[in-house]
Amino acid sequence: MKNVLVLFSIIIFMTACQKNEITPPNNNEIITNDTPNQSNSLFSYQPSPDQDEIKARINDFRQRLKDAKSGAVSNRDQMTIENAEWSIEANLNATYAQADFAFTKFESREDAFSISVENGTVNDQEILSAYETARTKLRNQVYSVSDDSRQTILVDLELVDLGSNEVSMKIRTFIGKKEEANSVIYQSDCNHYTEANEDFWYWGKGEGRCCCDFDAQGIDATDRLEQDLNERIELPEGHLYFTTVNSTHIDPEGGEPLGYDYFNPNDNIPNDGNRDKIIYWVVGDNFNEAQCISPYDLNWYYCNWRSLITEFTPPNQAFSHIDIIDEIHLVTPTVFFHRANIFHGYYVSCPCPPCPIGEECDCC
Repeated sequence: MKNVLVLFSIIIFMTACQKNEITPPNNNEIITNDTPNQSNSLFSYQPSPDQDEIKARINDFRQRLKDAKSGAVSNRDQMTIENAEWSIEANLNATYAQADFAFTKFESREDAFSISVENGTVNDQEILSAYETARTKLRNQVYSVSDDSRQTILVDLELVDLGSNEVSMKIRTFIGKKEEANSVIYQSDCNHYTEANEDFWYWGKGEGRCCCDFDAQGIDATDRLEQDLNERIELPEGHLYFTTVNSTHIDPEGGEPLGYDYFNPNDNIPNDGNRDKIIYWVVGDNFNEAQCISPYDLNWYYCNWRSLITEFTPPNQAFSHIDIIDEIHLVTPTVFFHRANIFHGYYVSCPCPPCPIGEECDCC
């Protein structure tokens, strides 16, 4: 679905370019951000109050697909391309995705396909063709992840090229994996990275720990932060799925969303590589000393990310997951930093398990 940057730009403009509302801790503080939900994770377990209307809309779309497949005469109006996008995305999530899947890592896959339109609307045969194409691409994306524990957690469709006769849709799928026993102890504060657990991690690029014989290659600080911010516990029965998927791009170097610079207002020595911004951001001259993130700094960044996720999850929507990326901006001087995409939307509860990939189910 559409990125929500426009919404936040409007909000920031209306507040006359005031300083962002996030209040970072000072250089020596760890803030506490208790969440009143199961396991204290950022993942909420309270479905959307509109879930009955959402389910009815999905079921109506499923009947439309069945009628188109059987050739039955329909008196329905043609769908707008925006409605078709929402319906395909919602039905894929309702059928195959499990938002509460307790993954330890995830992989993402992207693809695209086209759909014919006429005056911004789509006939039922084109909708059926587009849905079957999207479902095939989803199946291929899931099967490309070679892990027996794999489970789709979210499907995100986005209109990327609106032509007069043809529209291109991007399909992005997030597939969770359980690569190790999920025995995380959920805590109510931000102090769970410790020296005892050897939580000294290189900033990125999968370089592992920067202590303790330099082990854990393939993992870095972004992986640790991402895994802990995405913690959740699976429901004992049924599952949850998302609709109306949106994302917010967080970029401390590019200043996204517009008007956010992420500088730490309590920084005693600016640009020294020590908590200059509330997200990891280091100017190249300081990188040698700052590339290893201590457990104390990791706790600080983790807590700030929690605040950002809360800040950028729109009212009445729920947090799905965060995808943190390590980045190098080759300017003069070079900048090393973390950026992220925060995914959110409306979600619905279902009493059944998700449908196996390749099959069709309509329980949810």
